[in-house]
Parts: sequence; structure tokens; C-alpha cells
Amino acid sequence: MSATADANATPTTRSDGSPEVAPGGRCPNCLAPLQGAFCYDCGQSKKGLIRHFSSIAGDFIDSVLNFDTRTWRTVPALYFKPGYLSNEYFAGRRVRYVTPLRLYVFLSVVAFLVIAFVTPEIKPNDGQAVGISEDMTPEQQAKRLKALDEQLAFLPEAQRKEVRADIEKELAARKAAKEGVAVATAEQGKAERVAQAAEEADDEEDMKITFGNGEEWDEKKNPLTFSWLTDGMNASLNAEIAEVVRKAKGINKNPGPFVKQLYSTAPQTLFVILPVFALLLKIFYIFKRRLYMEHLIVALHSHSFLCLTLLIAIALAWLEETAKGIPFLERLLDVLFVLCWIWIPFYLFLMQKRVYKQGWIMTTLKFGMIGICYLFLLTFGMLATIVVSLIVL
Repeated sequence: MSATADANATPTTRSDGSPEVAPGGRCPNCLAPLQGAFCYDCGQSKKGLIRHFSSIAGDFIDSVLNFDTRTWRTVPALYFKPGYLSNEYFAGRRVRYVTPLRLYVFLSVVAFLVIAFVTPEIKPNDGQAVGISEDMTPEQQAKRLKALDEQLAFLPEAQRKEVRADIEKELAARKAAKEGVAVATAEQGKAERVAQAAEEADDEEDMKITFGNGEEWDEKKNPLTFSWLTDGMNASLNAEIAEVVRKAKGINKNPGPFVKQLYSTAPQTLFVILPVFALLLKIFYIFKRRLYMEHLIVALHSHSFLCLTLLIAIALAWLEETAKGIPFLERLLDVLFVLCWIWIPFYLFLMQKRVYKQGWIMTTLKFGMIGICYLFLLTFGMLATIVVSLIVL
């Protein structure tokens, strides 16, 4: 009897005649019954900001990093199952995985942060700056010179040898000077002046810039001008070119700040390349009648895989360095490091075949052509990154 009475009872109302909101049972906004974390009628979340700060902080970390069960389902599938995540997304099974954009942003930012962290600090090219002195034993000097070679690995071999020779010459001169040989002191000053003059001459020769007319560019004598720009805009353009050239001349002496700026600009460049690469896929698979967004998802997943591979390669290299002295473990990590890089082309090829579902021959042809086009795209992106880094340095 009481149950029937309760079922037929008129719901309580507010003073204005609207139904009273049941605690936790109705949406405070539209009074629709709540059946989950969000109102099915107006979409308002059940959770508001009026709650414990720890809960809000947890939601924020989850939104940014997305470290939940979806992460552990997404990362292994991303690395070991080419094309799997893209096909799952196309099939509508999305909620169980990290979204493609968030996955790419997180992995790319972490990858470049780690690369910047593990890259040795590059200092100006002189004996004192790299921690080499004439008081060291030959073994200590050789060890420091080897460390310098590793720091300057991005330079051509000829330039690295030249830097090493200059430092060895300077160390010999300092040691002779310290022993009180006056002639050696004079020779040291002469050698330094000659080396400095030769370096400045090489810089001037290397920094010669020519445009369409074949003549050497000069900000005042032979500036770059465009007829569709005003005189002031042309002057600003040439002043900017002169500033870039000036900064480029100082990179060989102290490349550290430039390398740091390069690392901070590279993720933005890759993010700009992504939609262009997706357009490239759209062109090559035009007859598949897929939406552009589908190709963009493939691009996001493939670039996320590349960023994840960089992180794994860095981790393997660090473990190999740590495991020195343990031959078996060192060889195993070395093999895994090589396999990590070999896996990249195989993965991308299998991903392309499984997503677009074409035959082996057609996939091979398109994979090769897309690879060539992407190489040009990546080269252009690297050049743009260098120019932007020089401008904002």
C-alpha cells in the first residue's frame, strides 16, 4: 500500500511551481533525470568546479596527460600493430583509446624534450671552454677531445678534425709558454691570429649568398628587391637577411643557443607538416574516396609512432651506455637498437597496406612515391626550422 502511495505521490515542487531537484538524481540545469556523468538532455556535466581541489587537479592531469587504462591499450597497439589504431578509429571504436591528436601532441613534445635533455651542452670551440688544459696528462686530454668530438657530431668530419687540430695546437703552445719558452709564446699568438683570420675568411666565404642574378648579395650594394613590395618593406627584408647571416656566422663558434632553439622549433614544424602529409595521402588515394580527416588520422598515428620510436631508441642507447662492461647485455641492447630503426620502414609500409587495403605491388609503388615526396617535404621543413630558429635566436 505504501509503495503504491509513494509511486502515485505528487513530486515536491519549489515555491515557483517547478519540480524539486532530487539530490544527485536530476540535472540542476534542465531537471532531466541523470543516467550518467553527463545529462542526456542538455549535455551538462554532473561534475562542477564546486568540489575538492584534489579532484579538479586529477581531472586536469587526466585531460592533459590522459594517463588511464586507455594509455596502456593505446601505446602497445601503436608500436606493435601497424594500422590497428587507425582502423579501430574508422570502425567507431574510439573511446577505448587515446585520441590521435592528443597522442601525437603528447609524444612529440616529450620526444623533443628528451632529445634536448640528453644532447650534451655545446660550448664555444676553445680549449678552456671544453675543459681541456695543458696541465692534464695526455690520457686526460685525449678523453676530453673524444668528448668534444661527440658534442660536435652534427658537424662534418673535416670540420671536427680542424677543431681538434686547433685545440691540440693551442694546448701545445700553452704548455710551451708555461715552461718559459718565449719563442713558443710568440708563435702561439701568431698561430692564433692566423687561425682567427683564416676562420673569419672561411666564414665570409661560406656565408656568401647569391639570388637569381648570380651576383653576391649585399645589404647595401646588391640587395634583394621585389617590385610588388614597398621600399621600406624591401629594406626590412634585407636587414632581416643580414641579421640571419650575422647569426649564422657565430654558430660555428658557439652553436649551443642555436641547437636549443632548433629543438624548441622542430615540434611546431612537424605539426605544420602533418596536414600537408595528410593531403599527400589524399592525392595518392583519391580513388579510395576517403575523407581528408581519415588521412589526417593516419598521419597523426604514423607520426606518433615515429616519436615513440625516438623515445625507445634513446632509452636503448642510455641502457647500452649504462650496461658497458656487461658484454652479453651490451650486444643485446645494440641489436635491439638496430632493430628499432629497421622496424620504422616495415611498420609504415604495413600500416599503409592495412589501412588502405591495396595489393602488395600497388602499395609498394605508392609507398616509394609517398616516401620520396615526404623526404622533400621533410627537407623543406628542416630548412624552414633552421631559418626560423636563426630569426628568433
